[in-house]
Amino acid sequence: MNAWVLVLLITLLYAGYNLFVKVSGDHATGVATTTVLATISLQVAALIVSLIFAAYLLSRVGQSFALPTASFRWAILSGICIGIAEIAYFYLFSGTGMRQLNPASTAIPIIVSGTILI
Repeated sequence: MNAWVLVLLITLLYAGYNLFVKVSGDHATGVATTTVLATISLQVAALIVSLIFAAYLLSRVGQSFALPTASFRWAILSGICIGIAEIAYFYLFSGTGMRQLNPASTAIPIIVSGTILI
């Protein structure tokens, strides 16, 4: 696959991720006291997609699923970071436990770019 096609696909998928988390948070506003089930649903869906992809790779000859221990450690730390970030993301967009909702038009660019605009 061409690298630019892959970059475009990743960009579109992250846009979908941001949009769907926002919509999910909107539906929880004023109804739920926590959005953790939405986070768990997101993670289960991601696990299913990963398992399907692993099965596809397993069906191909020559795939190696062995990784060095350091790769697993860093992947686990990444998972911890994204898990906490997703919990916070759902809370941010649902307003659960917060005084006011944060508009996606403000929050998403700051989160994605990693810069704070004053």
